[in-house]
Amino acid sequence: MNDQDEIITLLRRNNELLAVLVKAQLRSVFVSELADGKKKKLYGLVGDSLTGLQMSKKLGMSTGAISGILKSWEIQGILVKEGCKYRRIFDA
Repeated sequence: MNDQDEIITLLRRNNELLAVLVKAQLRSVFVSELADGKKKKLYGLVGDSLTGLQMSKKLGMSTGAISGILKSWEIQGILVKEGCKYRRIFDA
């Protein structure tokens, strides 16, 4: 194994360990936030190509409520905003 391969291996291992630590830290947030069935369904839709209006119709929630929840999840660290879209950091 050359130096570059060793660095890549170490970086992958570092990412795996970091993911474990972050999941452990965010576990209580996931449990409390996704206990509600609609919120859990919304979390599952994040990252799909649906618009806020499409999610709203699918879930029977207002776009304002969805926007507020997504922003709250971003603040809590379970979503990342990329441009005007959100993506999950982990699958629940």
